[in-house]
Amino acid sequence: MSELKLLRTIIETLLQVDIKKKNRTRALVEARYIYTKILRDRGHSCVSIGKELGKDHTTIVHYTKTINNLLGREVMLAEKYLLCKRAFNQEKPTQEEDISDKLLSLKNENERLISERKKFNVMYERYFRLIDIIKLVDQRTPKGSETTVYDKINKMFNGYDLKDLTHYERVKKMGGG
Repeated sequence: MSELKLLRTIIETLLQVDIKKKNRTRALVEARYIYTKILRDRGHSCVSIGKELGKDHTTIVHYTKTINNLLGREVMLAEKYLLCKRAFNQEKPTQEEDISDKLLSLKNENERLISERKKFNVMYERYFRLIDIIKLVDQRTPKGSETTVYDKINKMFNGYDLKDLTHYERVKKMGGG
């Protein structure tokens, strides 16, 4: 059995998909990405991989670029890739692979933290001008009287007291209906 057919059998067994099926479900496309990545890393050409999958070589180029981009961000895809790669290589994870797995995990965590930091920075920039006001309100608001302070601020800005309105009027004033 050729490497291409052997890998196809392994991936189809492990991921329970038929990678030659004419379909674009996520599971099926991810299986094709994994198939392509493993074979490209072993030196197979885009043409030979495309021929086995019934795809054009440019599709294989696209698969290669896409999976290389996604492996650093998609934990589940990375796990599927490593599972299939190990099964194909028929060996236990080496120390190098363990380090590689850890690095991939750390890259994913780093991406998540960078994303959270960006969100925080957007909020910080948005509310920076209000920091002195927030500090003042925090210092002078006794615990348990937050609702009263909220009502007073709302009345100051909007000219009405929310608790004096009916439920329908409150919802309408607050943009809910």
